[in-house]
Amino acid sequence: MTPSESEEKLWNIEFAVVALILFCCASGLAIFFDFHKYLESLQVPPSWIGPLIGADGLSGLAALLWATLMLRKRHIQRAITGGAVIFWLSLWSYLWVDKPLTILLVRLLHGCGFALLLAALTLRLSKAIPRRCSGTAFGIIALARLLPYAVIPPLLNYLSPGSLNFRSVVFFSAVFLTLLFPMIFILGRPKGEDSGTAVPHHSPRDLWRNLRQRTIAFLLAVCLLMQCSYVIVFFYINVYARRLNLSNPGLFFGVASLLMILTRLAGAALGDRFEKRRLVIQAHLPLLIAFGCLAVGRGEPAFLSAAFLFGVGWGVGMPQLNALLFDRSRPEFRGPNLNTSMIAIQVGFFLGPLGGGAILARFDYGVLFHACAVLSLLSIFLLLGIPRELQKERE
Repeated sequence: MTPSESEEKLWNIEFAVVALILFCCASGLAIFFDFHKYLESLQVPPSWIGPLIGADGLSGLAALLWATLMLRKRHIQRAITGGAVIFWLSLWSYLWVDKPLTILLVRLLHGCGFALLLAALTLRLSKAIPRRCSGTAFGIIALARLLPYAVIPPLLNYLSPGSLNFRSVVFFSAVFLTLLFPMIFILGRPKGEDSGTAVPHHSPRDLWRNLRQRTIAFLLAVCLLMQCSYVIVFFYINVYARRLNLSNPGLFFGVASLLMILTRLAGAALGDRFEKRRLVIQAHLPLLIAFGCLAVGRGEPAFLSAAFLFGVGWGVGMPQLNALLFDRSRPEFRGPNLNTSMIAIQVGFFLGPLGGGAILARFDYGVLFHACAVLSLLSIFLLLGIPRELQKERE
């Protein structure tokens, strides 16, 4: 750790505003918990539902690839503003589309705007987080992105029992997200911004060499696998619960998100005290049990037990995985590597619904959740293939 890092504090106006922006964006995404049901209410053909749910992940992937390779330091603030505008306009667009093709176009716009905003914010954050506080920092950021998921899905089940009320929810969400623009104004331009630079931070060849390192490659693969299983649960658990005649499917993510919040509040700094690799491996164990509960359980006890276990596993695993990637990256590649992890997450948002839809077209939900358990096992094997963190790396 350098002296400048040891003196640097985590909490500052830049970190706080970025966390608030991410909280607002997560609020605009959490309303899509009911998107599957809304598409069914529009009588969208079943073959379209999986691609429509995952389309924003595909466009987000393209936006993140561009940002990781080409986004220049002098363009970060413009990218934040542009991404926010696209994201905000896409939400308004949902109010007027009801055909598969037009919904697809809006989903592509939606994913592109959010991904561009997220990529630019990540580059800002990568320079503002001291390495000694990485576990705490990513715990706080994960908490900011999680809180809306703890509140909005249960509320949607109580306040909008009719599927067509989804448009009203979108309207109020778009109004709320107008707050993005004054916050972006407060954020301002990065300190020390060199407006004269005209080349990307790293050449594609340098970035590729960095990504080919075993530790970085394995961690990015774990990001992808973990996100695929998370997205499958997020998008398909509602319909699955209704087929089991459970009273409030939204309670699942309410319980899971509450446990994720409590876990992150209690242990945000765990990774700053213990080895992060071990913590992420241990976080996958409750996930394996949770997928088993969903695969073989048929009643509300198994359903809520799975939610509890998911909350613990995701609550510890997701932020510590990001912190582990941050720590194991060379300082000049921390921003690009974190954005590449976002690329993996966007791929998960596309492949998760697509793969889940393909499985459900031939099999039942038991097979779907068993497949998710296999993804968690693969993640554990990849994490075991990463060298343990040396003590000198933590100092």
